[in-house]
Amino acid sequence: MKKNILITGSSGFLGGSLVKYLSLHDLNIFTSSRDSEDKNVFRFNLESKYDKNFFQSKKIDVLIHCAYSFNYL
Repeated sequence: MKKNILITGSSGFLGGSLVKYLSLHDLNIFTSSRDSEDKNVFRFNLESKYDKNFFQSKKIDVLIHCAYSFNYL
């Protein structure tokens, strides 16, 4: 059975590289974004609450957190 992997920060260097690498393997890859309409992209902002139902509905097995919010001023 394929593992469901959620990767935050997929638009960055580390997260983007990880998505490319893991996409070569037999995995279901989901990513996070603040403004995407793709069904495999979980839409959220690190500075706000997330939808817990996403994790249940997609049955996320692994979360790899590569995102960083640098808007701290």
